[in-house]
Amino acid sequence: MITQTNLALKKLKGIKPKGVKVKLVSSILDKLLYASDICVENFKDHNPSGSHSPAKGAFDLMSRLVKYDLLKDVNFDEDNLRDFILSRTNFDGTDKESLMLGCYSSVLFNMLYDKNKKENKPNCFYVNGGGNKFDYLFTAIPNSDVLIIENFSGDRILGTTVHKISKANIIICRDIVGSHLCESLGGGKLNLQMLIGENFKGKYGFCGVCPSIKQPHMVIGKNFFGDVNFSTLGFVGECGFLSIENVENINYLGASTGFLMNKGLKRLLYRDVFEPEFLEQAKVKYKLSPDINEELYLKERQKYRIDDILNLTNQTRNKSQTEIIEITNQMKNIYDQIKHLL
Repeated sequence: MITQTNLALKKLKGIKPKGVKVKLVSSILDKLLYASDICVENFKDHNPSGSHSPAKGAFDLMSRLVKYDLLKDVNFDEDNLRDFILSRTNFDGTDKESLMLGCYSSVLFNMLYDKNKKENKPNCFYVNGGGNKFDYLFTAIPNSDVLIIENFSGDRILGTTVHKISKANIIICRDIVGSHLCESLGGGKLNLQMLIGENFKGKYGFCGVCPSIKQPHMVIGKNFFGDVNFSTLGFVGECGFLSIENVENINYLGASTGFLMNKGLKRLLYRDVFEPEFLEQAKVKYKLSPDINEELYLKERQKYRIDDILNLTNQTRNKSQTEIIEITNQMKNIYDQIKHLL
């Protein structure tokens, strides 16, 4: 940790980083790309005291380096951040380098969030990856208002919050192929309203999601195909309300090896088929009975406005920021109407 801290402080004083050639950069995108090269090269071996999450440990140091040195005079916006992400898709590096590139994307995102908040501008970010790969995108997710990520492939997209108290009102991730989508998102500290995942193909999707118990919230999953999705929910916090439909291998819900283990899943809404052994445990575990009939299921679905939320979610596809803000404001209004139920 001391070595990494000293390294960052030296860079803050203007010492040129090793391994990256100094070049003249002019456009904002060039500057963002150049700074990413420096951060990846100099943080790729960062892992203080064998930390389970090196990105969390690197985030603060990298933020200082980027904010106060590398990009201190660079005024970038949502379009610049989007251009950077698309320019860095299909990155050909080691796993550690990919991890730090993902951490750097989180640093940029947080800088933009702070800038918009200071200037009283909306924080709404949408990016369509065009099916390209970006491992660890926003792996150390900081604060946000509205964040929409779609049409990416990659492992560990989104991840554990890095701040002691973080906020993200609405997160939507859809059309994703990979593994560990939103793994451990929240860490029991994320003040979240809605987390919505749709059309995920892979394994460990929404594994370990655990927002803050202080904030009523809902997690919605639709069309998840693969193994061990929705396992260990709420393991250090709480998953207050979960609605799932068309989810493959759902018997791993809240489990690590096929048996129920989590304590943080409070309400469950679904109509999928479970194995008998899971049913017997889940009947005792959840407030909504696993053998819920169709009529009651539809009534509960309407009570929690699931279809209204998913319809609005779908309307955000390929829309402008202004349109997305208007649509997600409708989602927030629905949340305000039902949060007493969560």
